[in-house]
Amino acid sequence: MSSQQHEKLIEIFKGMLSMEEGGRQWQFTLPELYEFCCQSNSEIIELGYPGFRKLLYQHPTNQRIADSGGKFVVIENKGHIDRNIYALTVSG
Repeated sequence: MSSQQHEKLIEIFKGMLSMEEGGRQWQFTLPELYEFCCQSNSEIIELGYPGFRKLLYQHPTNQRIADSGGKFVVIENKGHIDRNIYALTVSG
């Protein structure tokens, strides 16, 4: 898993943040986020879901998103990272 792949994810997340400026908030599970990212950039499919998860957690994803004015938060803890509900929010 490369930093280049992580950069592709960061660009997708920045695009999501720009859509939230109208007050909308993206809520998702990690599997749903993976599917969205695959639709946004076909190269993400090559990672597979386990690779996608590793990429999120082995790189400073939240720090990079914070640099762009956003943050990932847990909306509902369901006891497992694949079932938890997350949101990408504009930090204020």
